[in-house]
Amino acid sequence: MIEKGVGWWTIVHVLALLLPQALGVTIPISLLLGLLIGLGRLSADREFVALQACGISIFRVLRPVAGLAIVACVVTGYVMIEALPNANQAFREIAFNVTASRAESDVKPRVFSRPIRTTSCTSRTRFPAGGWRDVFVADSTRPDETSVYLAEGGRMIVDREQRVVELLLETGTRHTTFSRSPKNTKGAL
Repeated sequence: MIEKGVGWWTIVHVLALLLPQALGVTIPISLLLGLLIGLGRLSADREFVALQACGISIFRVLRPVAGLAIVACVVTGYVMIEALPNANQAFREIAFNVTASRAESDVKPRVFSRPIRTTSCTSRTRFPAGGWRDVFVADSTRPDETSVYLAEGGRMIVDREQRVVELLLETGTRHTTFSRSPKNTKGAL
C-alpha cells in the first residue's frame, strides 16, 4: 500500500484491522504462559505447602485463576466471533477501494505495470478523461498458456456494487501461446 501511494492514516487503519488476528492467538497463549510460570514458581518454591500449612485451600488459590481464565475465554470469544470477521471485512473493503481507485492510474504510458499480479499492461498514450490508446496486455493467469492482447483503446470499468474491476479493450487482437506446443498459437479479433 505504501508503494501505491496510500495515505498514512489508511495504512495505520489497516494495521489496526490486523490486530484481532493476533489477539485470537495471543490471549490464550499469554494466559497459558502466565499460569505456567506463576503456578510453576509457587510449586518450585514450595509456597503451596506453606499456604496449605496456613490453612489456605488449593481451591481458594485457584479461584482467581479460574476467574482470569473465564475473562480470557470471553474476550477471546468476542475477538474470534465479532471483531475478527468485522476487521477482515473492513480490510477487504479498503483493499478493494485502493485497488479500484488506483487501477487505471497505475498503467502509465510506455511503462510496463502490473495492476493485477498475473497481468502486465502498457499503453502508448493516456487520455485525460480516462482510458488509453494503443494498449498492450499480457495475461499469464493460466499456467499452461499466455495470452497477449493488442488493442486500439482500453479503459478500466469499476463496478463497486459487484466489487469487480474489469478491463475493457476496444478493437484489438488476442494471441495465445501454449507451453506444451509453443509453435501453435491462436489469434482472434
